[in-house]
Amino acid sequence: MKKPKSRLTAGPFAAALLAFALSACGIEDYYHLETIPVGNVFRSLANSVEVYLPNYSSVAYFTNFSIYYHIYTSSYLELSTITEGYNFSFISGELQNHFSGIRPYTSSDSISGTSIDAIFSRYRYYTLELQNMDINLVLSGGSRLLIDFPDPGQATMTINSLMLPVYTDVMLRSNTFTHQPDRFFNDDINLIANSNLNINPDVSGGANPYRYISLYIVAAGQDQQNLSMIYSNPTWLGLFRLKTR
Repeated sequence: MKKPKSRLTAGPFAAALLAFALSACGIEDYYHLETIPVGNVFRSLANSVEVYLPNYSSVAYFTNFSIYYHIYTSSYLELSTITEGYNFSFISGELQNHFSGIRPYTSSDSISGTSIDAIFSRYRYYTLELQNMDINLVLSGGSRLLIDFPDPGQATMTINSLMLPVYTDVMLRSNTFTHQPDRFFNDDINLIANSNLNINPDVSGGANPYRYISLYIVAAGQDQQNLSMIYSNPTWLGLFRLKTR
């Protein structure tokens, strides 16, 4: 009867072969950005949200946080704070479809964050900008973020951090297309979807009396090998009704 071979004899060779294979394939680095915990998001009021941004300074490839938005027009007036359990079809069928489509990416870290930007593009979500500052410079880690939709007044973003102890600026729509009536977030009758997707592609719905904005936040970084952008899974910040100027 033959003596069974030891399972340890191939171990060192197999380990070396695996290490060589991973190195040769260029995947020795694993990029992952943690999702912002839902416990860091406070929607205590119907017109504002406060977010505590984690400090990712120890992650070499982290660059900044990004906030994605889309606007929905509606004939339905909702005055209370809207939570994730809300029936979004009351406000907009497209809102319900978009929320359901993005939902799997917010509920599991098992789905790769590298595809998040493509998912947002599919639903025509764009990144917020600021009137007087590059938003990527102020959305860093270890800070407190407040987004407010006052009535009346312009929608604003306030950052409280060591770099900018208190900085408040007016939020603007993305600058990658033609805007009607302007780039501000206000309840204007001309802020409606257009048949030409080069005009107001960030809006869904027709000439309804109310407009709502849905917001998501992600951590963003850059792959050190191919310089492509990588993202955490998104965290929903809420749905807010736009107010008058």
